[in-house]
Amino acid sequence: IFVDPGHGGVENGAIGPTRTAEKDINLAISRYLMKYLEDEGANVIISRIDDHQVGLYDRVKNAKDKNALISVSIHNNALPIGKDPYKQHGTEVHYYNDNAKLLAEIIQKDMVENLNFKDNGIHKSSFALNRSTNPVSVLVECAYMINPEEYTRLRNPIVQKQIAKSIKNGIKKYIIAIQD
Repeated sequence: IFVDPGHGGVENGAIGPTRTAEKDINLAISRYLMKYLEDEGANVIISRIDDHQVGLYDRVKNAKDKNALISVSIHNNALPIGKDPYKQHGTEVHYYNDNAKLLAEIIQKDMVENLNFKDNGIHKSSFALNRSTNPVSVLVECAYMINPEEYTRLRNPIVQKQIAKSIKNGIKKYIIAIQD
């Protein structure tokens, strides 16, 4: 399983109200996810273990070169200018290829049920990190960095662990589902 903490190095991603960068929260969640997956016996590859920049297409190439079966890119959402952060918030999962739709649905369902974030659903979106058909690839937007309540929760290591556990549970349920 390939775990990709989004952004890194000079690429901060979204910046929260107290200046915490998305890249740091993505990395924390991804490290927990890696540990939980390894505890389940999974072979895990992570695109970065510290704050350095990894090229977008290097991430995709690394997942393919390491023969990952599943790729999960971890992100937290920004907000388009003019949108209300009290109305537009929540969790969502992006997939592009039909072979990843079930994985997106299962992860999304587990996150909504266990984290009490608003359900923004799954979306067919063409991002470099989820266009691959091999490995099966999704991009998870855990919550919104600009929503004050979600941002406060995202900065909490307990919530970061809960997010990682929900994603791990979703991956595990997906693997069971495709084996049946």
